[in-house]
Amino acid sequence: MKYDKSLLNPYIQGKDIDRNNFSDVIITPNHMFSICQRFMGAGMSQNFGAIMILEHYNSIHDFQYVIEIGSEKGCLSTYLANLAGMTERFFFETYEISKQSHWYNREIEGAGHWFEKLEKISPFISSHEADIFSDDVLSHVEENMHDNNLKTLIFCDGGNKIKELEVYAPLLKPEDRIMVHDWNIEISEASINHIMKDNNLVYDEPMSHSCGNLGTTMMVFRKS
Repeated sequence: MKYDKSLLNPYIQGKDIDRNNFSDVIITPNHMFSICQRFMGAGMSQNFGAIMILEHYNSIHDFQYVIEIGSEKGCLSTYLANLAGMTERFFFETYEISKQSHWYNREIEGAGHWFEKLEKISPFISSHEADIFSDDVLSHVEENMHDNNLKTLIFCDGGNKIKELEVYAPLLKPEDRIMVHDWNIEISEASINHIMKDNNLVYDEPMSHSCGNLGTTMMVFRKS
């Protein structure tokens, strides 16, 4: 049987990450820690250290509910979806205010088309085009964190990380954790000092130190 060549994706290179980056360059460990990588064929605004952090952080705490705020292209979302689907140990949901700009955009290596196939076959995976500050979303999250008593990890990676932390940190139970991306770029200790104080947040060591060591620009917090 011949395969249908017309099914092949016509976009041979994303605009954000050059496919030929290493065509004449020897790859070193340092390259793995540079931000913006291609992972599973899609663009990821993370480095490979972020995958290691998330893999082990989830294993250590055995979260039952993982929420990603800010899906963008959906590459990291698809990794977490596969982790949820393969382990069947936690429910994963991701939120994007508009899926049109990156999620569905194959030209810039958007992975939303594949994520949405996964969520059709697994009850552990879901994506949502919604405002995470809306009453509906907050009610849904609180219902699962508190009424359903699911041990939760919240990953703030949307367009307003400070507000995301401010709104969602009060929902944390002692066993829950909250993580932010673009640490010391879009969000820093100085910008959230009042949020940390109001919610008794502290850095979750030793993983917060590991985030820095691997150059991830992620930071993790827990209730003190």
